[in-house]
Amino acid sequence: MDYIIYATFVVIFISMGTVVILYSSHIRAKAWAVLSLDSKKNIAEAAVTYAALTNIKRKAKMIKLCRYIAVATLLLSWAYFVSNSTSNGIGSDELRNWILFLGNTIFTIALIVEVSLNAYVTKVAKNTVPSVLSGKQVKMIWRLYVMSRIFFVIGCSAGSLLTHSVFS
Repeated sequence: MDYIIYATFVVIFISMGTVVILYSSHIRAKAWAVLSLDSKKNIAEAAVTYAALTNIKRKAKMIKLCRYIAVATLLLSWAYFVSNSTSNGIGSDELRNWILFLGNTIFTIALIVEVSLNAYVTKVAKNTVPSVLSGKQVKMIWRLYVMSRIFFVIGCSAGSLLTHSVFS
């Protein structure tokens, strides 16, 4: 019976995270569509110049790497847990539980690092690149971004609990 609750949490929170990301993309697209061609050109030039900075390139690569590490560790811990529970593989139940816990912890930490790196890049960009959005919209987009990451952490944590309850 627990797995139904966990599955519901997974579906709800992963869906909410996805909807929040889509909504923030919609807000950005609406703001971009309102701009004149000259404004779009100036913002694009400033963004390209900003993205070409060595420090920012490194941070952007680290942000992508954090996402890949988060997803890969979580999926690998789930795969290890499931494969060892179905095939009587190597490792005790305690080891399987620790690997599942470790995968979930690394996932959470990697997303926290991604958010903090994104905060740094956004803070530096605020002074360099002209913004398409108003001040209120920028704050709302940032809050939506953080909310989506929180929803993904909750949804994937419920996914780990679901994996544990189904395959234990």
